[in-house]
Amino acid sequence: MNVRKPVDYGTMYRELTAILAQNLTQMDEIHAIGKVISQRPEKGAAVAAAEFLQANFPDRTGFSPRNVRRMRDFYRTYENDQTLLRLAMKIGWTLNVVIMEAELARVARKWYLEQARVQQWSKAVLLEKLASEVHLEKTLDAEGDTCYTVIGIIKGAAIRIDGVVTFDWGVFPSNMDNSLLGDIIGGAATIVSAIISVGYLGKIIHKEIAPSFFSYSEPNHNLWRLLRAAENDITIVVAYGDRLLRTQKLSLLFLLKKGIKIRFLMLTPEKALDMGTSFMQPILPPDKIQATCSDKRLKTKMEIESALDNLAQLQKNAPRKNNIDIKMISHSLTASYIAIDLSTRFTHPRQCSSIIQMMVYQFGVMSKNSPTTYLTFKNDKKQFENTADSIDNMWRSAKPVDIEKYRKELLAVYMKYWTYTIEETV
Repeated sequence: MNVRKPVDYGTMYRELTAILAQNLTQMDEIHAIGKVISQRPEKGAAVAAAEFLQANFPDRTGFSPRNVRRMRDFYRTYENDQTLLRLAMKIGWTLNVVIMEAELARVARKWYLEQARVQQWSKAVLLEKLASEVHLEKTLDAEGDTCYTVIGIIKGAAIRIDGVVTFDWGVFPSNMDNSLLGDIIGGAATIVSAIISVGYLGKIIHKEIAPSFFSYSEPNHNLWRLLRAAENDITIVVAYGDRLLRTQKLSLLFLLKKGIKIRFLMLTPEKALDMGTSFMQPILPPDKIQATCSDKRLKTKMEIESALDNLAQLQKNAPRKNNIDIKMISHSLTASYIAIDLSTRFTHPRQCSSIIQMMVYQFGVMSKNSPTTYLTFKNDKKQFENTADSIDNMWRSAKPVDIEKYRKELLAVYMKYWTYTIEETV
Protein backbone atom coordinates (compact mmCIF):
# COMPACT_ATOMS: atom_id res chain seq x y z
CA MET A 1 0.00 0.00 0.00
CA ASN A 2 1.40 3.35 -1.05
CA VAL A 3 1.02 6.06 1.59
CA ARG A 4 1.84 9.59 0.56
CA LYS A 5 4.10 11.27 3.14
CA PRO A 6 3.18 14.75 4.37
CA VAL A 7 5.21 17.49 2.69
CA ASP A 8 7.19 20.02 4.70
CA TYR A 9 6.64 23.41 3.07
CA GLY A 10 8.25 25.32 5.96
CA THR A 11 11.13 26.68 3.88
CA MET A 12 8.79 27.82 1.11
CA TYR A 13 6.50 29.54 3.61
CA ARG A 14 9.42 31.45 5.15
CA GLU A 15 10.61 32.57 1.72
CA LEU A 16 7.11 33.76 0.77
CA THR A 17 6.82 35.70 4.03
CA ALA A 18 10.17 37.39 3.36
CA ILE A 19 9.08 38.38 -0.15
CA LEU A 20 5.87 40.03 1.04
CA ALA A 21 7.76 41.88 3.78
CA GLN A 22 9.93 43.67 1.19
CA ASN A 23 7.14 45.82 -0.24
CA LEU A 24 8.21 45.05 -3.81
CA THR A 25 6.54 46.34 -6.95
CA GLN A 26 3.73 44.15 -8.27
CA MET A 27 5.72 42.44 -11.01
CA ASP A 28 8.86 42.00 -8.88
CA GLU A 29 6.75 40.37 -6.18
CA ILE A 30 4.98 38.08 -8.66
CA HIS A 31 8.26 37.05 -10.26
CA ALA A 32 9.79 36.30 -6.84
CA ILE A 33 6.78 34.25 -5.71
CA GLY A 34 6.80 32.31 -8.97
CA LYS A 35 10.50 31.55 -8.57
CA VAL A 36 10.05 30.20 -5.03
CA ILE A 37 7.21 27.89 -6.10
CA SER A 38 9.05 26.74 -9.23
CA GLN A 39 11.93 25.51 -7.11
CA ARG A 40 9.63 23.04 -5.36
CA PRO A 41 9.33 19.59 -6.98
CA GLU A 42 5.90 18.87 -5.47
CA LYS A 43 2.91 19.19 -7.81
CA GLY A 44 0.81 20.67 -5.02
CA ALA A 45 3.28 23.44 -4.15
CA ALA A 46 1.29 26.20 -5.86
CA VAL A 47 -1.94 25.28 -4.07
CA ALA A 48 -0.10 25.05 -0.74
CA ALA A 49 1.44 28.47 -1.35
CA ALA A 50 -1.94 29.96 -2.21
CA GLU A 51 -3.52 28.59 0.96
CA PHE A 52 -0.63 29.90 3.08
CA LEU A 53 -0.75 33.39 1.54
CA GLN A 54 -4.54 33.65 1.89
CA ALA A 55 -4.40 32.54 5.53
CA ASN A 56 -1.46 34.69 6.60
CA PHE A 57 -2.04 37.80 4.50
CA PRO A 58 -5.84 38.23 4.56
CA ASP A 59 -5.57 41.91 3.64
CA ARG A 60 -3.90 41.05 0.33
CA THR A 61 -5.76 39.92 -2.79
CA GLY A 62 -4.73 37.94 -5.85
CA PHE A 63 -3.59 34.77 -4.13
CA SER A 64 -6.15 32.30 -5.44
CA PRO A 65 -4.71 28.89 -6.42
CA ARG A 66 -5.28 29.72 -10.08
CA ASN A 67 -3.45 33.04 -9.85
CA VAL A 68 -0.55 31.59 -7.87
CA ARG A 69 -0.15 28.87 -10.49
CA ARG A 70 0.01 31.66 -13.05
CA MET A 71 2.84 33.26 -11.05
CA ARG A 72 4.75 30.00 -11.21
CA ASP A 73 4.05 29.71 -14.93
CA PHE A 74 5.15 33.32 -15.46
CA TYR A 75 8.53 32.59 -13.91
CA ARG A 76 8.96 29.42 -15.96
CA THR A 77 7.90 31.12 -19.18
CA TYR A 78 10.67 33.73 -18.98
CA GLU A 79 13.21 31.88 -16.85
CA ASN A 80 15.59 31.37 -19.77
CA ASP A 81 14.66 34.44 -21.81
CA GLN A 82 15.89 37.62 -20.13
CA THR A 83 14.99 39.78 -23.13
CA LEU A 84 11.29 38.93 -22.91
CA LEU A 85 11.40 39.00 -19.10
CA ARG A 86 12.59 42.63 -19.14
CA LEU A 87 9.69 43.52 -21.43
CA ALA A 88 7.17 41.59 -19.33
CA MET A 89 8.29 43.35 -16.15
CA LYS A 90 7.38 46.70 -17.70
CA ILE A 91 3.65 45.98 -18.04
CA GLY A 92 1.02 45.05 -15.47
CA TRP A 93 0.07 41.58 -14.29
CA THR A 94 -3.34 41.55 -15.99
CA LEU A 95 -1.80 42.17 -19.43
CA ASN A 96 0.95 39.66 -18.73
CA VAL A 97 -1.58 36.94 -17.97
CA VAL A 98 -3.43 37.59 -21.23
CA ILE A 99 -0.23 37.44 -23.28
CA MET A 100 1.16 34.44 -21.40
CA GLU A 101 -2.01 32.38 -21.90
CA ALA A 102 -2.41 33.29 -25.58
CA GLU A 103 0.00 30.50 -26.64
CA LEU A 104 2.07 32.78 -28.88
CA ALA A 105 5.32 32.07 -30.65
CA ARG A 106 8.27 33.97 -29.21
CA VAL A 107 8.34 36.63 -31.94
CA ALA A 108 4.64 37.34 -31.52
CA ARG A 109 4.92 37.37 -27.71
CA LYS A 110 7.74 39.91 -27.94
CA TRP A 111 5.66 42.10 -30.26
CA TYR A 112 2.65 42.14 -27.95
CA LEU A 113 4.77 42.82 -24.86
CA GLU A 114 6.35 45.79 -26.61
CA GLN A 115 3.11 47.18 -28.04
CA ALA A 116 1.15 46.74 -24.81
CA ARG A 117 3.64 49.03 -23.08
CA VAL A 118 4.20 51.55 -25.88
CA GLN A 119 0.53 51.85 -26.84
CA GLN A 120 -0.63 51.61 -23.20
CA TRP A 121 -3.29 49.09 -24.14
CA SER A 122 -6.05 48.18 -21.73
CA LYS A 123 -6.97 44.52 -21.24
CA ALA A 124 -9.96 44.91 -23.55
CA VAL A 125 -7.83 46.42 -26.32
CA LEU A 126 -5.16 43.74 -25.93
CA LEU A 127 -7.76 40.99 -26.16
CA GLU A 128 -9.16 42.58 -29.31
CA LYS A 129 -5.69 42.81 -30.85
CA LEU A 130 -4.97 39.17 -30.04
CA ALA A 131 -8.28 38.00 -31.47
CA SER A 132 -7.63 39.81 -34.74
CA GLU A 133 -3.93 38.82 -34.81
CA VAL A 134 -2.74 42.30 -35.67
CA HIS A 135 0.90 41.20 -35.47
CA LEU A 136 0.36 39.27 -38.71
CA GLU A 137 -1.09 42.23 -40.59
CA LYS A 138 2.21 43.64 -41.81
CA THR A 139 2.48 45.99 -44.77
CA LEU A 140 5.38 47.02 -46.99
CA ASP A 141 5.97 50.75 -46.75
CA ALA A 142 7.53 52.17 -49.92
CA GLU A 143 9.22 55.07 -48.20
CA GLY A 144 12.81 56.23 -48.01
CA ASP A 145 15.46 53.59 -48.46
CA THR A 146 13.29 50.62 -47.54
CA CYS A 147 15.13 47.34 -48.10
CA TYR A 148 13.10 44.50 -49.59
CA THR A 149 14.17 40.86 -49.46
CA VAL A 150 12.91 38.33 -51.98
CA ILE A 151 11.90 35.83 -49.27
CA GLY A 152 10.14 38.50 -47.24
CA ILE A 153 8.15 39.79 -50.21
CA ILE A 154 7.14 36.30 -51.36
CA LYS A 155 5.90 35.54 -47.84
CA GLY A 156 3.85 38.70 -47.91
CA ALA A 157 2.36 37.93 -51.31
CA ALA A 158 1.55 34.24 -50.89
CA ILE A 159 -1.64 34.68 -48.91
CA ARG A 160 -4.07 32.14 -50.30
CA ILE A 161 -4.21 28.64 -51.65
CA ASP A 162 -6.59 27.45 -54.38
CA GLY A 163 -5.29 23.97 -54.98
CA VAL A 164 -1.91 25.63 -55.58
CA VAL A 165 -0.28 28.65 -53.97
CA THR A 166 -1.32 31.91 -55.63
CA PHE A 167 -0.11 35.44 -55.06
CA ASP A 168 -1.54 38.82 -54.25
CA TRP A 169 0.82 40.99 -56.29
CA GLY A 170 -0.87 44.09 -54.92
CA VAL A 171 1.38 43.94 -51.88
CA PHE A 172 4.42 44.89 -53.96
CA PRO A 173 5.51 48.55 -53.80
CA SER A 174 4.54 50.52 -56.88
CA ASN A 175 8.07 51.92 -57.22
CA MET A 176 9.80 48.51 -57.16
CA ASP A 177 12.32 48.01 -59.92
CA ASN A 178 10.89 45.87 -62.76
CA SER A 179 13.98 43.68 -62.94
CA LEU A 180 13.65 42.81 -59.26
CA LEU A 181 9.96 42.05 -59.72
CA GLY A 182 10.85 39.79 -62.64
CA ASP A 183 13.39 37.93 -60.56
CA ILE A 184 10.80 37.46 -57.83
CA ILE A 185 8.21 36.09 -60.24
CA GLY A 186 10.75 33.82 -61.87
CA GLY A 187 11.92 32.37 -58.56
CA ALA A 188 8.53 32.21 -56.86
CA ALA A 189 7.97 28.47 -57.29
CA THR A 190 11.35 27.55 -55.84
CA ILE A 191 11.04 29.96 -52.94
CA VAL A 192 7.49 28.93 -52.05
CA SER A 193 8.52 25.27 -52.12
CA ALA A 194 11.23 26.09 -49.61
CA ILE A 195 8.83 28.09 -47.46
CA ILE A 196 6.34 25.23 -47.40
CA SER A 197 8.99 22.65 -46.63
CA VAL A 198 10.00 24.47 -43.44
CA GLY A 199 6.45 24.78 -42.19
CA TYR A 200 5.48 28.24 -43.40
CA LEU A 201 2.34 26.88 -45.08
CA GLY A 202 0.35 27.22 -41.87
CA LYS A 203 0.96 30.99 -41.89
CA ILE A 204 -0.33 31.65 -45.39
CA ILE A 205 -3.67 29.86 -45.20
CA HIS A 206 -6.42 32.27 -46.22
CA LYS A 207 -9.51 30.51 -47.45
CA GLU A 208 -8.47 27.13 -48.72
CA ILE A 209 -5.68 24.64 -48.28
CA ALA A 210 -4.75 21.47 -50.06
CA PRO A 211 -4.98 18.34 -47.87
CA SER A 212 -1.77 18.19 -45.80
CA PHE A 213 -1.04 16.90 -42.32
CA PHE A 214 0.14 19.15 -39.51
CA SER A 215 0.52 18.65 -35.78
CA TYR A 216 -2.21 20.35 -33.80
CA SER A 217 0.48 21.71 -31.47
CA GLU A 218 2.74 22.87 -34.31
CA PRO A 219 3.54 26.58 -33.77
CA ASN A 220 2.60 27.31 -37.39
CA HIS A 221 -0.83 25.78 -36.91
CA ASN A 222 -2.96 28.91 -36.74
CA LEU A 223 -6.60 28.12 -36.01
CA TRP A 224 -7.68 31.77 -36.01
CA ARG A 225 -6.69 32.07 -39.67
CA LEU A 226 -9.11 29.26 -40.42
CA LEU A 227 -11.93 30.59 -38.22
CA ARG A 228 -11.82 34.12 -39.55
CA ALA A 229 -12.32 32.87 -43.11
CA ALA A 230 -15.94 32.08 -42.15
CA GLU A 231 -18.57 34.18 -43.89
CA ASN A 232 -21.71 32.33 -42.81
CA ASP A 233 -21.27 29.51 -40.32
CA ILE A 234 -18.86 27.39 -38.29
CA THR A 235 -19.52 23.84 -37.10
CA ILE A 236 -17.39 22.45 -34.26
CA VAL A 237 -17.38 18.77 -33.29
CA VAL A 238 -15.27 17.92 -30.21
CA ALA A 239 -15.24 15.75 -27.07
CA TYR A 240 -16.11 18.81 -24.98
CA GLY A 241 -13.64 21.35 -26.34
CA ASP A 242 -11.45 22.28 -23.37
CA ARG A 243 -8.39 23.27 -25.42
CA LEU A 244 -10.39 24.91 -28.20
CA LEU A 245 -12.50 26.98 -25.81
CA ARG A 246 -9.45 28.01 -23.79
CA THR A 247 -7.51 29.29 -26.79
CA GLN A 248 -10.29 30.50 -29.10
CA LYS A 249 -13.08 31.83 -26.88
CA LEU A 250 -12.38 35.45 -27.80
CA SER A 251 -12.13 34.60 -31.48
CA LEU A 252 -15.47 32.79 -31.40
CA LEU A 253 -17.13 35.65 -29.55
CA PHE A 254 -15.72 38.09 -32.10
CA LEU A 255 -17.20 36.00 -34.92
CA LEU A 256 -20.57 35.70 -33.18
CA LYS A 257 -20.74 39.48 -32.97
CA LYS A 258 -20.03 39.61 -36.70
CA GLY A 259 -23.15 37.50 -37.27
CA ILE A 260 -21.42 34.17 -37.92
CA LYS A 261 -23.57 31.25 -36.76
CA ILE A 262 -21.86 28.56 -34.67
CA ARG A 263 -22.95 24.95 -34.20
CA PHE A 264 -21.11 23.40 -31.24
CA LEU A 265 -21.42 19.63 -30.96
CA MET A 266 -19.84 17.68 -28.09
CA LEU A 267 -20.04 14.19 -26.64
CA THR A 268 -22.29 13.16 -23.78
CA PRO A 269 -20.45 13.10 -20.42
CA GLU A 270 -20.03 9.31 -20.52
CA LYS A 271 -18.66 9.32 -24.07
CA ALA A 272 -16.38 12.29 -23.33
CA LEU A 273 -14.97 10.37 -20.35
CA ASP A 274 -14.39 7.28 -22.46
CA MET A 275 -12.65 9.30 -25.17
CA GLY A 276 -10.46 11.25 -22.75
CA THR A 277 -9.39 8.34 -20.56
CA SER A 278 -9.76 4.95 -22.17
CA PHE A 279 -8.79 6.02 -25.68
CA MET A 280 -6.48 9.05 -25.73
CA GLN A 281 -4.98 8.78 -22.23
CA PRO A 282 -1.27 7.87 -22.51
CA ILE A 283 -0.46 4.39 -21.19
CA LEU A 284 1.45 4.67 -17.89
CA PRO A 285 3.68 2.21 -16.03
CA PRO A 286 2.05 0.91 -12.80
CA ASP A 287 4.45 2.80 -10.51
CA LYS A 288 3.39 6.15 -11.97
CA ILE A 289 -0.36 5.68 -12.15
CA GLN A 290 -1.29 6.86 -8.64
CA ALA A 291 0.74 10.08 -8.65
CA THR A 292 -0.38 10.90 -12.20
CA CYS A 293 -4.04 10.25 -11.45
CA SER A 294 -3.96 12.45 -8.34
CA ASP A 295 -2.60 15.30 -10.40
CA LYS A 296 -4.97 14.63 -13.30
CA ARG A 297 -8.01 14.66 -11.03
CA LEU A 298 -7.36 18.28 -10.01
CA LYS A 299 -6.26 19.32 -13.48
CA THR A 300 -9.28 17.75 -15.16
CA LYS A 301 -11.67 19.47 -12.75
CA MET A 302 -10.12 22.83 -13.60
CA GLU A 303 -10.22 22.12 -17.35
CA ILE A 304 -13.88 21.14 -17.24
CA GLU A 305 -14.86 24.17 -15.18
CA SER A 306 -12.95 26.49 -17.50
CA ALA A 307 -14.31 24.92 -20.71
CA LEU A 308 -17.94 25.03 -19.60
CA ASP A 309 -17.54 28.55 -18.21
CA ASN A 310 -16.21 29.69 -21.59
CA LEU A 311 -19.02 27.94 -23.45
CA ALA A 312 -21.63 29.51 -21.15
CA GLN A 313 -20.09 32.94 -21.75
CA LEU A 314 -20.29 32.47 -25.51
CA GLN A 315 -23.95 31.52 -25.21
CA LYS A 316 -24.69 34.43 -22.87
CA ASN A 317 -22.82 37.09 -24.85
CA ALA A 318 -23.94 36.09 -28.34
CA PRO A 319 -25.81 39.10 -29.80
CA ARG A 320 -28.62 36.78 -30.94
CA LYS A 321 -29.57 33.56 -29.18
CA ASN A 322 -29.96 31.61 -32.40
CA ASN A 323 -26.39 32.50 -33.44
CA ILE A 324 -24.97 29.71 -31.31
CA ASP A 325 -26.51 26.27 -30.96
CA ILE A 326 -25.04 23.71 -28.55
CA LYS A 327 -25.81 19.99 -28.71
CA MET A 328 -24.41 16.65 -27.55
CA ILE A 329 -24.23 13.24 -29.15
CA SER A 330 -23.91 9.77 -27.61
CA HIS A 331 -21.60 8.32 -30.27
CA SER A 332 -17.86 7.78 -30.31
CA LEU A 333 -15.66 10.08 -32.37
CA THR A 334 -12.70 9.08 -34.51
CA ALA A 335 -11.78 12.72 -35.09
CA SER A 336 -12.73 16.24 -34.14
CA TYR A 337 -13.90 18.68 -36.81
CA ILE A 338 -14.02 22.41 -37.42
CA ALA A 339 -16.00 23.13 -40.57
CA ILE A 340 -16.18 26.56 -42.18
CA ASP A 341 -19.21 27.61 -44.24
CA LEU A 342 -20.64 24.12 -44.78
CA SER A 343 -23.95 25.64 -45.87
CA THR A 344 -22.39 27.19 -48.97
CA ARG A 345 -21.98 23.80 -50.62
CA PHE A 346 -25.76 23.81 -51.04
CA THR A 347 -26.45 27.52 -51.53
CA HIS A 348 -23.43 28.42 -53.72
CA PRO A 349 -21.89 25.14 -54.95
CA ARG A 350 -19.92 26.77 -57.76
CA GLN A 351 -18.36 29.37 -55.48
CA CYS A 352 -18.12 27.08 -52.47
CA SER A 353 -15.17 28.05 -50.26
CA SER A 354 -15.93 25.55 -47.49
CA ILE A 355 -13.05 23.98 -45.62
CA ILE A 356 -12.95 21.28 -42.93
CA GLN A 357 -10.16 20.88 -40.41
CA MET A 358 -10.07 17.29 -39.22
CA MET A 359 -7.96 16.23 -36.21
CA VAL A 360 -7.56 12.46 -36.11
CA TYR A 361 -7.86 10.76 -32.70
CA GLN A 362 -5.24 8.11 -31.97
CA PHE A 363 -5.08 5.49 -29.23
CA GLY A 364 -2.78 6.55 -26.39
CA VAL A 365 -2.08 9.96 -27.97
CA MET A 366 -3.32 13.20 -26.41
CA SER A 367 -5.34 15.37 -28.78
CA LYS A 368 -2.80 18.22 -28.74
CA ASN A 369 -0.31 15.85 -30.42
CA SER A 370 -2.73 14.43 -32.96
CA PRO A 371 -2.28 14.95 -36.71
CA THR A 372 -4.51 17.50 -38.39
CA THR A 373 -5.52 17.66 -42.05
CA TYR A 374 -7.76 19.86 -44.22
CA LEU A 375 -10.42 19.07 -46.80
CA THR A 376 -11.83 21.52 -49.32
CA PHE A 377 -14.78 21.38 -51.68
CA LYS A 378 -12.64 22.16 -54.71
CA ASN A 379 -9.65 19.91 -54.07
CA ASP A 380 -11.44 16.65 -53.34
CA LYS A 381 -15.17 17.07 -53.69
CA LYS A 382 -16.11 13.46 -52.92
CA GLN A 383 -14.00 13.19 -49.77
CA PHE A 384 -15.15 16.60 -48.64
CA GLU A 385 -18.85 15.78 -49.19
CA ASN A 386 -18.57 12.47 -47.34
CA THR A 387 -17.06 14.21 -44.33
CA ALA A 388 -19.53 17.11 -44.49
CA ASP A 389 -22.46 14.68 -44.66
CA SER A 390 -21.09 12.81 -41.65
CA ILE A 391 -20.91 16.06 -39.67
CA ASP A 392 -24.47 17.02 -40.67
CA ASN A 393 -25.77 13.56 -39.76
CA MET A 394 -24.18 13.77 -36.33
CA TRP A 395 -25.75 17.18 -35.81
CA ARG A 396 -29.22 15.97 -36.78
CA SER A 397 -29.02 13.05 -34.34
CA ALA A 398 -27.78 15.21 -31.45
CA LYS A 399 -29.76 16.59 -28.50
CA PRO A 400 -29.80 20.11 -27.01
CA VAL A 401 -27.52 20.78 -24.04
CA ASP A 402 -28.22 22.49 -20.73
CA ILE A 403 -24.70 23.70 -19.94
CA GLU A 404 -25.01 23.71 -16.14
CA LYS A 405 -26.51 20.23 -16.07
CA TYR A 406 -23.84 19.02 -18.47
CA ARG A 407 -21.12 20.54 -16.27
CA LYS A 408 -22.32 18.68 -13.17
CA GLU A 409 -22.64 15.38 -14.99
CA LEU A 410 -19.24 15.67 -16.68
CA LEU A 411 -17.52 16.56 -13.39
CA ALA A 412 -19.28 13.68 -11.64
CA VAL A 413 -18.21 11.00 -14.12
CA TYR A 414 -14.62 12.26 -14.30
CA MET A 415 -14.18 12.56 -10.52
CA LYS A 416 -15.66 9.10 -10.04
CA TYR A 417 -13.24 7.71 -12.60
CA TRP A 418 -10.11 9.29 -11.10
CA THR A 419 -11.09 8.39 -7.54
CA TYR A 420 -11.70 4.76 -8.53
CA THR A 421 -8.42 4.60 -10.46
CA ILE A 422 -6.43 5.97 -7.51
CA GLU A 423 -8.07 3.54 -5.08
CA GLU A 424 -7.31 0.62 -7.39
CA THR A 425 -3.58 1.45 -7.29
CA VAL A 426 -3.36 1.71 -3.49
